[in-house]
Amino acid sequence: MTTHTPAPWHWHNLGDDWCIDGPDQITPIVAPDRKPTPADARLIAAAPDLLAALEAIITSLDKNTHFGAYQWINDKQTVAAFAQARAKIAKAKATQ
Repeated sequence: MTTHTPAPWHWHNLGDDWCIDGPDQITPIVAPDRKPTPADARLIAAAPDLLAALEAIITSLDKNTHFGAYQWINDKQTVAAFAQARAKIAKAKATQ
């Protein structure tokens, strides 16, 4: 498994292309079926921060549930949402 380019990522317009800047490189956004938009660039640039935030939420939840602090976790939708969050973290880190 390789790791992603570390944050921060920034987005900008470069001619006709939207690009993502990481600490070590600039990568154009390529979409095979349409021209990428600023919204695409913003979402991609936010990915490392979104992953870190989701990991922090899950870590906090895991620590606190051992002490019974979150009784509402028995709700089926909440349990499914946390399972989905863990699956998306694993997908992002290529561990699933």
